[in-house]
Amino acid sequence: MSIGKRRPKVPRAQLRSLPSAAAKQSRLVRQRARLVALSVVATAVVVCAAIVHGSGPPFSFRLGERPDREIRVNVKEFRIRNQTKTSNERQAAADKVPPLMVNDPAPIKDLADRLDDLTATIAKSGRFEDVPEPVRGAWKLKPETYLDIKAATTTPQRRDNLHGQLQKGFLPLLENGVLGPE
Repeated sequence: MSIGKRRPKVPRAQLRSLPSAAAKQSRLVRQRARLVALSVVATAVVVCAAIVHGSGPPFSFRLGERPDREIRVNVKEFRIRNQTKTSNERQAAADKVPPLMVNDPAPIKDLADRLDDLTATIAKSGRFEDVPEPVRGAWKLKPETYLDIKAATTTPQRRDNLHGQLQKGFLPLLENGVLGPE
């Protein structure tokens, strides 16, 4: 065996000293301090649990749910918002904001093109019955209206004049929209 691995032998026995009154006293004080600290922690845990859980089952309701048992609250007065007044004030604030509208000329342009097609269809037809039924139904075309449009498209010059008037009529609507800039 090597010398480094041996345990040194103590030449004489070490005896414990007899517990003195001061050592007993300090040990007793430490035990009491631990007991007091433990009881404070246990009391805090019990009090917190009582506050959180209360005397009944947990309150697991959410906004809008209706409980199936009676709920009692120990308060003198509820302080909740007046929902009617809040709704009225919210609506008044929303009414103060001017509406934001974006001009989309596509439907107006489509209407102008369809009206142009109607005048071309009427110009090609010889009489009211020659106009296809879907076209008459879509435009709610009557014989009197047909005759007015037919009279406006009898010659190529009048037809071009009518197309020009239609384009002029729809131009402000395409630029500013139906409601206009104001």
